Amino acid sequence: MDLDPASLGADRHGVFTRAEALDRGESDRSLLRAVQRGVLVRLRRGMYVSGERYAACDDSGKHLLHAYAAVAAQGGEVALTGASAAALHGFTIYQQDLSVVHLLRLDGGSGRRAASASHHHYRPEVDEPSSSSGPAYGP
Repeated sequence: MDLDPASLGADRHGVFTRAEALDRGESDRSLLRAVQRGVLVRLRRGMYVSGERYAACDDSGKHLLHAYAAVAAQGGEVALTGASAAALHGFTIYQQDLSVVHLLRLDGGSGRRAASASHHHYRPEVDEPSSSSGPAYGP
C-alpha cells in the first residue's frame, strides 16, 4: 500500500471510504493486503481507518470510529443516539454493548437492526397528555 492512511478521512476522524482510497491509486487487492497486515482496519463494508489509529483507542474510542463510519455510510440524515451519542460527548460508558452503533433516523427512514448498527426511528410528533394530571412519559 503506497497510500498514507493518515492523509485520508481528516474530516471523519481518520475514517475513509474505499472509493477515496481507489481515487488515490489503491486497489481492492492492496486494501485487502493492508487489512491483513494490520496497516488498515476495516470498520464496515467500504470503510477503513489506519491500524495505528485504531490500536491507540480504548473501547469507547473504537466504538466512535465505527460510529463515524456508520454515519458516513448512510444515505439519509442520521444522528448518533444512546451509548453512541454518550461516547461522542465523552461520557464514560459502563456495561453497554459497544459492538452496535445506535443511529437515530432523522430522514423518516424506518427503524431496523443490522449486524453492527441499530437504526432507531425518529417520531417528531409528541403525544399530548389525555388528562390534565401532568406530562405523559413514554415507556
